[in-house]
Amino acid sequence: MMKRALRQLLIFIAVVLVTSQGTAGLSANGASDAKSDLALTDALQSPADLGAWVMTGPLNAAREGHTATLLPDGRVLAIAAGGNETASPAEASIEAYDAVAGTWQALTSMRPPRRNHTATLLPDGRVLIAGGDGGPGQPLVAASLLFDPATGALTATGALKTPRVQHTATLLPDGRVLVLGGGNPGFLASAEIFDPATGAWATVGPLKKAREYHTATLLQDGTVLAVGGTGPDGRLTSIERYSVASGTSIEVAQMASPRGFHTATLLPDGRVLISGGDGGGGEGFPAEAELFDSATNGV
Repeated sequence: MMKRALRQLLIFIAVVLVTSQGTAGLSANGASDAKSDLALTDALQSPADLGAWVMTGPLNAAREGHTATLLPDGRVLAIAAGGNETASPAEASIEAYDAVAGTWQALTSMRPPRRNHTATLLPDGRVLIAGGDGGPGQPLVAASLLFDPATGALTATGALKTPRVQHTATLLPDGRVLVLGGGNPGFLASAEIFDPATGAWATVGPLKKAREYHTATLLQDGTVLAVGGTGPDGRLTSIERYSVASGTSIEVAQMASPRGFHTATLLPDGRVLISGGDGGGGEGFPAEAELFDSATNGV
């Protein structure tokens, strides 16, 4: 409390000093005195007022196209091939971040390497790694893996029926995982469900529109909302509602702006907040956010 009060007092004094200078603080050409402005800026925008980012321990391997999965014990699991847009690494690695120690621990490697995959935390604590590709110019990966953070064991499980990248994977209330869309390398409308009890994938009914770079949000009634993304004709405004029970999807709404690489967040009242992304094809980056109402299927 004392520190906060002292900081507020210093800010007040800085404002009074700068204001009291009036025109005397202006140079001959009318420009503000740079030192006064800088002092005021520093006082008003101290890290304590604005919030600060703090550097933490670096990854053991540089990576892109990776996933980050929060584990029940508070660690964060990073999975992906290391390298960059031009590198095709020989293997991928898995490491975990300890928020208390601020360090990363290398856990295991995996072959073939993959990126642009999905990593889904299952109810039993294991992580399902599905899809992806091995790097630039490398083939898509059909094989799926199960990683057990408790033991560090990485085991093979059933392969996807259709290899894919940039898809979505949604944990369903019954513990199964629904995969929608993606690329292969064309645009996919197909859908599959993984059953942890059998370790097998089953093909289910497709989306109405092929898409990748979309979002998939589990709604309160158990249906899954697929929003936007990219299809054969470019960025989409399309919103579909997928019924796991029937294996069917219906197009329920259109966004005001086409977008991909966006986010879709389920709110406590059942609505979905859609924000960010880009419009593709030189359409720019929409700043406006949209709300989807799952009760009325409207935006």
